[in-house]
Amino acid sequence: MGESVSGEVFLRNHYAPTDERSFVWPMAPGKGWVRTVWRMDDQQQWEDRARANADALDGLF
Repeated sequence: MGESVSGEVFLRNHYAPTDERSFVWPMAPGKGWVRTVWRMDDQQQWEDRARANADALDGLF
C-alpha cells in the first residue's frame, strides 16, 4: 500500500462507489478532482498525512 502511484491510479483503486460520503480535496490539480468519494479510512490517512506535512513545514519556518 506504500508504493507511490499516480493520482489517477490511486483514485481509481480507492474509489468506493457504494460510499455516499465525500469531502473536498483542497490540493486538487483541477476542478474535476475537487470532489470525490473516499472510504473513511482513506480520508483519515490523507488528513493525518496532510497534518504531518503541515507540522513539518511549521518546523522549518
